[in-house]
Amino acid sequence: MSKPDFTITHTECEFWESNERNNGGLLISWTTKSAGFGTTTVFEDNEGVLRCDNECMSREFLLSVFEHVLQTVVLTDKEPKERNNDASNST
Repeated sequence: MSKPDFTITHTECEFWESNERNNGGLLISWTTKSAGFGTTTVFEDNEGVLRCDNECMSREFLLSVFEHVLQTVVLTDKEPKERNNDASNST
């Protein structure tokens, strides 16, 4: 039996407003090549803490979910041609 492929193939996002349990958030539904599907929620609790219900998935997996969302989102502004992400170069 081969290992499941956790490559993200599809994501959908849904937002919800504040309610008695939290201050609103984002539900991301995701599908992988062969490891199944699930959801991840990011929300602000009633104390103002940003939380993520990760369904026992690692931060590395969550980064791939968020990366897929960012790769498929339509940007409202032009993306810079060059960017410098190396903070060590700043003085």
